[in-house]
Amino acid sequence: MLERWTGRPLETCLFHRVTGRPCPTCGGTRALVALAGGSVLEALGNNPLVTLLLGAGGGLMLLRAFSGRRLSLQFEGRERAAAMALALVALGLNWWWVWRRGL
Repeated sequence: MLERWTGRPLETCLFHRVTGRPCPTCGGTRALVALAGGSVLEALGNNPLVTLLLGAGGGLMLLRAFSGRRLSLQFEGRERAAAMALALVALGLNWWWVWRRGL
Protein backbone atom coordinates (compact mmCIF):
# COMPACT_ATOMS: atom_id res chain seq x y z
CA MET A 1 0.00 0.00 0.00
CA LEU A 2 2.79 2.45 0.84
CA GLU A 3 4.42 1.61 -2.47
CA ARG A 4 1.31 2.81 -4.30
CA TRP A 5 1.53 6.20 -2.62
CA THR A 6 5.24 6.76 -3.21
CA GLY A 7 5.69 4.96 -6.53
CA ARG A 8 8.81 3.26 -5.15
CA PRO A 9 9.29 0.11 -3.10
CA LEU A 10 9.79 0.89 0.57
CA GLU A 11 12.30 -1.28 2.42
CA THR A 12 11.90 -0.53 6.12
CA CYS A 13 13.19 -3.82 7.55
CA LEU A 14 16.95 -4.06 8.08
CA PHE A 15 16.77 -7.85 8.61
CA HIS A 16 14.98 -8.26 5.26
CA ARG A 17 17.38 -5.91 3.51
CA VAL A 18 20.41 -7.85 4.77
CA THR A 19 19.15 -11.45 4.55
CA GLY A 20 16.46 -11.27 1.88
CA ARG A 21 14.12 -13.05 4.31
CA PRO A 22 11.28 -11.49 6.29
CA CYS A 23 11.60 -10.97 10.04
CA PRO A 24 8.75 -11.80 12.46
CA THR A 25 7.43 -8.24 12.28
CA CYS A 26 7.68 -7.80 8.50
CA GLY A 27 4.32 -6.59 7.25
CA GLY A 28 3.71 -4.72 10.50
CA THR A 29 3.73 -1.32 8.80
CA ARG A 30 1.31 -2.58 6.15
CA ALA A 31 -0.87 -4.03 8.94
CA LEU A 32 -0.92 -0.67 10.73
CA VAL A 33 -1.85 1.18 7.52
CA ALA A 34 -4.59 -1.38 6.79
CA LEU A 35 -5.98 -1.00 10.33
CA ALA A 36 -5.93 2.77 9.97
CA GLY A 37 -7.94 2.32 6.79
CA GLY A 38 -10.44 0.05 8.57
CA SER A 39 -9.41 -3.21 6.90
CA VAL A 40 -8.93 -5.67 9.75
CA LEU A 41 -8.76 -8.75 7.49
CA GLU A 42 -6.05 -7.18 5.33
CA ALA A 43 -4.12 -6.25 8.48
CA LEU A 44 -4.39 -9.82 9.79
CA GLY A 45 -3.16 -11.12 6.45
CA ASN A 46 -0.12 -8.83 6.53
CA ASN A 47 0.98 -9.70 10.06
CA PRO A 48 -1.43 -11.39 12.49
CA LEU A 49 0.70 -10.94 15.62
CA VAL A 50 1.31 -7.22 15.09
CA THR A 51 -2.39 -6.74 14.32
CA LEU A 52 -3.48 -8.54 17.50
CA LEU A 53 -0.94 -6.66 19.63
CA LEU A 54 -2.06 -3.31 18.17
CA GLY A 55 -5.67 -4.24 18.92
CA ALA A 56 -4.86 -5.34 22.45
CA GLY A 57 -2.80 -2.20 23.06
CA GLY A 58 -5.63 -0.01 21.79
CA GLY A 59 -8.12 -1.86 23.97
CA LEU A 60 -5.92 -1.43 27.04
CA MET A 61 -5.55 2.28 26.32
CA LEU A 62 -9.34 2.64 26.09
CA LEU A 63 -9.79 0.66 29.30
CA ARG A 64 -7.38 2.93 31.13
CA ALA A 65 -8.89 6.09 29.63
CA PHE A 66 -12.45 5.22 30.65
CA SER A 67 -11.88 3.40 33.92
CA GLY A 68 -8.76 5.09 35.23
CA ARG A 69 -7.40 1.65 36.08
CA ARG A 70 -4.16 0.16 34.94
CA LEU A 71 -3.84 -3.50 34.02
CA SER A 72 -0.85 -5.18 35.61
CA LEU A 73 0.10 -8.80 35.04
CA GLN A 74 2.32 -10.56 37.55
CA PHE A 75 3.74 -13.96 36.61
CA GLU A 76 5.69 -16.22 38.93
CA GLY A 77 7.44 -19.54 38.44
CA ARG A 78 5.56 -21.84 36.12
CA GLU A 79 3.20 -19.10 35.00
CA ARG A 80 6.16 -17.05 33.76
CA ALA A 81 7.61 -20.06 31.94
CA ALA A 82 4.24 -20.86 30.37
CA ALA A 83 3.75 -17.23 29.29
CA MET A 84 7.23 -17.14 27.74
CA ALA A 85 6.62 -20.45 25.95
CA LEU A 86 3.29 -19.19 24.62
CA ALA A 87 4.91 -15.95 23.44
CA LEU A 88 7.69 -17.87 21.66
CA VAL A 89 5.19 -20.22 19.99
CA ALA A 90 3.10 -17.22 18.86
CA LEU A 91 6.22 -15.50 17.52
CA GLY A 92 7.29 -18.67 15.69
CA LEU A 93 3.87 -19.21 14.15
CA ASN A 94 3.71 -15.57 13.10
CA TRP A 95 7.17 -15.79 11.51
CA TRP A 96 6.07 -18.92 9.64
CA TRP A 97 2.97 -17.03 8.38
CA VAL A 98 5.05 -14.06 7.21
CA TRP A 99 7.55 -16.36 5.41
CA ARG A 100 4.70 -18.31 3.81
CA ARG A 101 3.10 -15.11 2.53
CA GLY A 102 6.45 -13.89 1.24
CA LEU A 103 6.06 -10.45 2.81
